[in-house]
Amino acid sequence: MNSSRLPSKGVYNPKNREKYIGDHTPVYRSSWEQRMMYYFDNNPNILRWGSECIAVPYISPKDGKMHRYFVDFYAEVLTKDNTRVKLLIEVKPYKKQYPPKTTNRSRKTILTETLEYYVNQAKWNSAKAYASRNGMEWCIYTEEDIKNHC
Repeated sequence: MNSSRLPSKGVYNPKNREKYIGDHTPVYRSSWEQRMMYYFDNNPNILRWGSECIAVPYISPKDGKMHRYFVDFYAEVLTKDNTRVKLLIEVKPYKKQYPPKTTNRSRKTILTETLEYYVNQAKWNSAKAYASRNGMEWCIYTEEDIKNHC
């Protein structure tokens, strides 16, 4: 699947409906998410998958209130040693995992990106704890992960 030709938003219609566990047709918000859906749908080692099917509560540093974070993907994977692994997966650009750079940027941009970083950290910490409590692994897939594995 050539990601340079993929639309950035749309609906994905799974070919292997029996593997898809969501109660809604999956919507992708980036070509990376679309590529993940295609991979899940067509890889025989992906036993089940869902898109935004798990909501994790978290407290936002933006307003101090409880919110729900819909993790991008849930997948059950059969490993090479025939072990079933349950994954919670977030798809994000590599740079979003780190605080924003502050050189040669406007104050407004720095503040917006810093707030986004801290909200993401709150979401991801909650998702990691949720995964641990529920026998899952938490992972973030970046553009490089997707390019190399999907």
